[in-house]
Amino acid sequence: MIIVSLAVYLGLAGLERADKLASVIGALAALTALVAPYLLRARPPAQADSAAAQGVQINHGGANSQVNHFREKP
Repeated sequence: MIIVSLAVYLGLAGLERADKLASVIGALAALTALVAPYLLRARPPAQADSAAAQGVQINHGGANSQVNHFREKP
């Protein structure tokens, strides 16, 4: 609806005025696209409960291999 209204307005405003207004709108849209990632930062990931965390790490390098098991400490 907004785009249709803008198109009608720009069509009635005349070519020069419509060109100037479209340039300003384009500049504002570009500026918004550049600034938006800094204003809309993602939330940090939730931290896992370290007491319940378990994992396995396997490193392979040539003929050597290393396996680490991470378990809950008693």
